[in-house]
Amino acid sequence: MVEDNLDNLEVLKIMLEIQGATVVPVMSVSEAMNQLVEEDIIDLLINDISLPGEDGFDLIRWVRTDLSVSDLPDIAVTGYAAASDRTQILEAGFQRHLTKPIAMSELIATVIEVVTQ
Repeated sequence: MVEDNLDNLEVLKIMLEIQGATVVPVMSVSEAMNQLVEEDIIDLLINDISLPGEDGFDLIRWVRTDLSVSDLPDIAVTGYAAASDRTQILEAGFQRHLTKPIAMSELIATVIEVVTQ
């Protein structure tokens, strides 16, 4: 999970861990890239769009072009809620778009949907 706001990161992490998920929290694109390269088992990438330096779009471009993780399921979690934002996010390669604040039920349902496709 990539989120630069520590409070948001902790809340989302707890929401998923309550459901039995193991969460690897990171706060930047470079940390996420390192984890994706180093970890053998990552089933899903959940990331914010607005990050300092490189953003969520940079990360998804890298993911979709790196053969070792190119088919990794991904969910964008962002404050960008306009229809045009959603279109841009999905066209960039994200499989789902969730708008903050996120209800636990919505997050869990989306995670299940994405990882079981």
